Amino acid sequence: MARAHAGEAKQAIPRLLELAVADQLAHMSIVEPFGLLAEVDWRRWPDSERRSVEALLDTWWTWTRMAIDPEVSPGRVLACLCRTDIPQIRWLGPWLDDLDGPPAQHLAEVIIGQLPEPEWEGQEDQRSQILGWTRTEPVVIGLTIVGGVHLDEGKLSAALDLML
Repeated sequence: MARAHAGEAKQAIPRLLELAVADQLAHMSIVEPFGLLAEVDWRRWPDSERRSVEALLDTWWTWTRMAIDPEVSPGRVLACLCRTDIPQIRWLGPWLDDLDGPPAQHLAEVIIGQLPEPEWEGQEDQRSQILGWTRTEPVVIGLTIVGGVHLDEGKLSAALDLML
């Protein structure tokens, strides 16, 4: 982060993202590198550099969503991804498509936990958009019909209480 704030953000970002994805940023919040991405307007970088960042973010989100026991919770990963200025549909659309298995468990956990991690501080709008998305008909039906069989007893009921 010191290099990034000393004008070398573009050079520091790959290592910062690597550490964040590996959950090895004990000295700082996991969301800081992702906020830095937005600060340096990474979406205007040359195509190859921009695509490599997007590929990392997509891979991290897919891995987290599909993992039985991800290293970083999906709620924390979403907090990071929401700081990149990428439209949330990029993260939420695939989640809805993959509700058979661990993604259903993670979605129920996000709904029940209401995204309380400190990483969501300052992201109230994005947080409310995600929680609003969880209350849409496709998510309610998807979690009930497809994902419900993958949830522990009482978890579907608890999630539906908050969704409806």
